[in-house]
Amino acid sequence: MEPLTFVIANDLSMIPVVQAGASAYLRAAGAGDEVVRQTELVIEEIVTNILRYEYLEGQRETINLTLSLPDGFLEWRIRFRGIPFDIENLKQWEKRTADTERIIESGGRGLGLRLLGRYSDDVTYRNLGWQGQEVIIRRRISVAKITPLTIRKNETKPVTREISIRRMRSEDASAISKLAYFAYRYTYIREYVYDPEQVRLANEDGRMKSYVIVENKTGEILGHMAQFPDDLFQYLPELAAGFVHPRFRGGGYLNELTELMIRDAEAEGCAGVCGMAVTSHFYSQKAALRSGMKESALFVSHVRSLTLPDIKEAPSARESFLYLVRMIDQSPRQPWHAPTRHSEMIEKIARNLGMTATFAHATSDSPLPDRGEMDYRADRQLCGHLVVRRWGRDTLQGVRRVVKDWCLDRLETIYLYLPLIEPATAVSCGKLEDQGFFFSGVMPGQNGADNLILQFLNNQRYDYSSLQAATPFGKALINYVRRHDPDAMV
Repeated sequence: MEPLTFVIANDLSMIPVVQAGASAYLRAAGAGDEVVRQTELVIEEIVTNILRYEYLEGQRETINLTLSLPDGFLEWRIRFRGIPFDIENLKQWEKRTADTERIIESGGRGLGLRLLGRYSDDVTYRNLGWQGQEVIIRRRISVAKITPLTIRKNETKPVTREISIRRMRSEDASAISKLAYFAYRYTYIREYVYDPEQVRLANEDGRMKSYVIVENKTGEILGHMAQFPDDLFQYLPELAAGFVHPRFRGGGYLNELTELMIRDAEAEGCAGVCGMAVTSHFYSQKAALRSGMKESALFVSHVRSLTLPDIKEAPSARESFLYLVRMIDQSPRQPWHAPTRHSEMIEKIARNLGMTATFAHATSDSPLPDRGEMDYRADRQLCGHLVVRRWGRDTLQGVRRVVKDWCLDRLETIYLYLPLIEPATAVSCGKLEDQGFFFSGVMPGQNGADNLILQFLNNQRYDYSSLQAATPFGKALINYVRRHDPDAMV
């Protein structure tokens, strides 16, 4: 059986709660009445002793009690942040069998320890420094063999269902939140998708444009995906939050949904759509590739590690993402002012996206206005996004100032977006790389708003060896970024 943990206030009224829970747990494990009764007695005495003698008057704390059954033992782990105790003195109490006078003198403090000696095989005391104290109580017991509950896995349904795809309705919000949980548990980067009311509000105020896959016969919501307009880059909405109920995976439903959403984006005048695919496995990349998206950048250390049920590969550090783009607007770009050392890779990215890019020569004496223009924001994944809209003579200093502030705020990663149509991007890229920035890729836009992306890792030595790519170009892009990261793990 899995361990049972209680987190209670240091209040005597909580003892019966723990006793009741422990009794139910032991009976479920097949323990006899005598073991249950003795365990209830030990709980009462040891917790009472802790509450009475290990805290200052009026001190409010919590106590953690974990009950488990490892290898034929009943084990209690009790952690609390009370007055530090003397382990050697406590061990002396264990050795006494009939020192009634000392028990009375101590106000009864030794009674609980005497009971531990009677009803346990081993007691361990640990001082944990700032974390307080821990008492570990073990007793060998005999319990009935527990037959694990067999949960029948739902098999994927055949791809013969009649479905419809439509915009989300208010009553669909609860199903969408459940789908997010089925897919990611509680690790999806947009936290509000777990709250149905927030899903409704986000669709009402434009932060999210949800589409759902509905089974015609039952009306059940089988899947979801949303378009997320970016407040920094308005022309390339992100297609994300693609969730399919586990019972209906493998049916190709998301492919149909993605194509419909791309057609809608084109009708709305978007230059293209983008998606972010994890690099701890191939699956989300392949889904994006099937929709015609192509790799354009690598965002290193982009979010905290994700939990993806039914997918064995798991990231060991912060997750990196491949940024994939499907361009709708294939018109020729304005000439790009790319730094010489990266021009070959930038040209390869453009070809990968099906774009025709030309390059202009930039000189250091190109005139700049006194003041540039920047936008920036930080997100809940400890990342900062800094967009140079227009270069000025004050831009490099402004970037240094923002980066310093964000490093002090302990942001993990900073992404810098530089306009490729401005000569200063080519001229100043080397100066930014001297400050620790390194190549990330290209973010296309509309009406010439194409950006070179650089990134900065705050006190990180990132391990690229676990990153996976579904295509040769994706692998080449990851290797290129790794080679230019000045602090990459070898």
